[in-house]
This record gives sequence, C-alpha cells and structure tokens, in this order.
Amino acid sequence: MQSLLRSDDRINGSSSRDVLYGYWGDDYINGGAGDDVLYGGEGFDTIDGGDGNDAVITRQYYAPGQIIQYNGRTAILDRSNGSDFITNIEYITFNDKTVGISAATGFDAMGYLAANRDLAAAFGMNGDAAFNHYVQKGMYENRPMSFDAAGYLAANQDLAAAFGANTEAATRHYITSGRLENRNTTFNAMSYIAANPDLIQAFGTNTTAAALHYATFGRLENRPTSFNATAYLARYSDLRFAFGSRNEAAATTHYILSGFREGRSAAPLTSTTTRIAAAFMTDEPSPALAAAL
Repeated sequence: MQSLLRSDDRINGSSSRDVLYGYWGDDYINGGAGDDVLYGGEGFDTIDGGDGNDAVITRQYYAPGQIIQYNGRTAILDRSNGSDFITNIEYITFNDKTVGISAATGFDAMGYLAANRDLAAAFGMNGDAAFNHYVQKGMYENRPMSFDAAGYLAANQDLAAAFGANTEAATRHYITSGRLENRNTTFNAMSYIAANPDLIQAFGTNTTAAALHYATFGRLENRPTSFNATAYLARYSDLRFAFGSRNEAAATTHYILSGFREGRSAAPLTSTTTRIAAAFMTDEPSPALAAAL
C-alpha cells in the first residue's frame, strides 16, 4: 500500500472509525464520519477530520507555537516532514503528548506582512495569503513574524498624532503606505526609558510600553529620548571591564536594571572629574556587578 501512496493523493474515510495514512506527497485526507485517526506523512497535507472526534498524528515532539490559527484555519508546523492544514480536528497527537485544538496560538498575519516588505508588496492586506506563505515557506526561511508597531508609532510623530496607541492601525499603515514612503520603523525605547528616571520605575525594560508612552505622552511633554551610554561607560571601569567600552546597549540595560538604583551617574566626565575618577579606577568589576555576571 505504501508504494501506491507516494504522489499527491486524495484519501477519503468512511462512516466508521478509520485510520488513514497519507505517507508521501501533498495529500488531501477526509476522515468522514466517525472518530478517526489521520496521519498526513511527509509533504504539505490538507486534513479534514469530518464529523466525530478526530485526531491527527504528527511525528515530532510538542512545543508551544507548533499549532497556529488564523481566520478560522489551523496548521500544524513541522520542519522535518512538512506542515499540514487541518480542519474539524479535535486532537493532535505528538510523540510525547496529545493536546486539544485549544492549544493552538493565534497567527499575527498583519505583523508578518509588515515585517516582510516583499510579502506586503505581493499580498497587500491579504491575511490568508500571509498565513499560507508562512506555513508553507516562511517558517522554513526563518522569516520574522512580528512588527514593532509601537516603535513605528514612536518614530513617526504624525502617525502617533493620528493613531495614538492603536498598533493595529499603525501596522496596516505600514503595509499600505509606510513601507512605500520608506518610513522609519525603529525607536530606541531602552534609551528612552534610561533617560527618564520615572519611566525606569514605571516600565523597567518593557520597551513596548515605553514606545507607546512616548507616542501618546512623551512626545507632547518634550521628554528626552537619548541616554548617554558612552558617558556612563566612561565613568565606570567595572562596566567597561564587564561590557567593553563600546557596548552601549548593555550599558543602557545595566543602568535601567541596576545603575539607577545604585545611584550611578551618566553625566559626561569633565577634565577634573576624569582625573579624580582615574585615581580610583580598577580593572575589576564592583562586587554587585561581579555577582550579577
């Protein structure tokens, strides 16, 4: 039987409890009525359980995110054997466990389109096309799946004024217009947090919350957006020992998580403070920093 099922087959079950295998090829399998067990095998298969409580077998170990849904459609992602589209399936049996269809996570089709300019150009706002592309190609190409809509709003004050904190509207704008206008999509939210002590206490390292704060409030308050990580590193030899003299991202993170609480300063060194600091400089990290490394 296996030798007969090496092409793209159409396999239909009966009203009884069927066990159907697709083996190779991009197959269509319909379980019909009854409580069926269905296995697509290798290839990109479309599996419809039909009536009853049906289960699909997938030859991989379970991990969150392997079952995704969009607009009423569900797919099982499988890098080794090919991903499958499934309908009217109640259970998915992995090598190590069986989960219900409720384990599926939502697929952000608009975020996927916005994160991939070529797909936005090809599909526009067609979320179903984006879902199909990711399942059959994008996952294997390791395509990015998310778009920083909060950062996009913060980086474009006219959009922040128009959309406020509406990240869905911002994402749609980038797909249809922003990418064609070569709009900036990046906002250094960590620098913004570090430059505003009250935001350190409010947000910690939550960059999405910080970007939305700037888009809705910070820009109107003329808040500073830049943290002087270079000066922060120059002041503290233990940080240079830990992070190097040019790792400004690590220095900014340190200030938010530890430096601000420790009372450290990011003010630029003057010639006088440089001479004083040099007398106390060490090539070893502080005890607190050493404990964190």
